[in-house]
Amino acid sequence: MKRAFQQEKATIGNHLSSALVSMAAVLAFSCSVKQADYAADDTRNAVIAGISTVIDVGTYWATLLPQLIYRDRDTVKDEDGTLNGYKMVKKAGEYLSYIGIVEGMYVVARSYGQYKLQQQGVDAATASFVLQSSMTAFLIFALPPLWYCLRQWSER
Repeated sequence: MKRAFQQEKATIGNHLSSALVSMAAVLAFSCSVKQADYAADDTRNAVIAGISTVIDVGTYWATLLPQLIYRDRDTVKDEDGTLNGYKMVKKAGEYLSYIGIVEGMYVVARSYGQYKLQQQGVDAATASFVLQSSMTAFLIFALPPLWYCLRQWSER
């Protein structure tokens, strides 16, 4: 476990920077939503939570993937410096595994959590920020072992 955290320090930094960009994008959207009686309209709450989640996930991966690709640029090359198609496919599988495993859980938890907070009268911006920041903090501890295992597989 210690080894996973040591080897994934840079990835944790990538995760944090992408999460901060994502939080800013979602907060901009959430603050633009009319400050009305959030608990009164369940459909409106669900739509706001859904849009916030789409912005969150889209912005996060749009900023994280280029960082990961840049970080891993040398691992997909042969000794002579040419790109190796097989290594590129395995690395793409690693990235898709990140997306599939992490986002499958994250999207459900985030959307439902924000919806429930808004249903209780919490405004969209606060609900979004509470969920994103708490889940980002949780993922700092949960993801490094996953990243480490997937990297070991993709770079074999």
